[in-house]
Order: sequence, then C-alpha cells, then structure tokens
Amino acid sequence: AVGVYEACAAVQDAEQTLFEAGQLTAEQHRAFNIRLVPLLKTGRAFTQAIRKWPQGRPVPAELIPLAESIGDLTRAILEALPPGSTQAALLGKIVKVQAVVLDVLSVLTGGTP
Repeated sequence: AVGVYEACAAVQDAEQTLFEAGQLTAEQHRAFNIRLVPLLKTGRAFTQAIRKWPQGRPVPAELIPLAESIGDLTRAILEALPPGSTQAALLGKIVKVQAVVLDVLSVLTGGTP
C-alpha cells in the first residue's frame, strides 16, 4: 500500500515531469516547490507518527491536525497551479494523497479503507 509520504512524493515527481516537459515555467516550478516542501514534511510526520504508534494504544492525537494540515496544503498547491491541463495532470496525485490519509485514518479508527 502507498503511504502518505510516498503519495506526497508522487505529487513532486509528477510536477517535476511537467516542469521538464515545459508545461510549467521556472517561476511556477519554484512557487510550487515552496508549497510542496511543507506538504512533504507533514506527510513524513504523519507517516512517522503511525510507525511509532504502538498497536492497541489510542490513535495518536497528532494525526488529526496533521491530516487537516495535509488537506489544507494539498488545496493550496492545487490552487497555485495554472488552470487547465497542468492543474488537471496533478489533480489525480493530489486526490491520491487525500485518499491515502482518509484510508489510514479509517483503518486506525476501526473502519475499512
């Protein structure tokens, strides 16, 4: 299964591919990466909190604010992209990040993904 951090990294990979294909300007690329770094850090923190969580213990309290932050950051990234094909190309990756977070939270709280 894809983890939260890995899903965040896939957004970066997709953006880099678009930049290398000339679909983003150097300025758009820089602006995107300024927004992406906090997402990667938050995704890593979310993943680390899960890995450190001892099974059978209550769900770590920091996961909910981290999940909310990931949602805010992914929206900010999407809104910063130029509308059209570039935004659409990254939308699937961004939705995947959000879906993975929701799946993890569902499983941790006794549901199913």
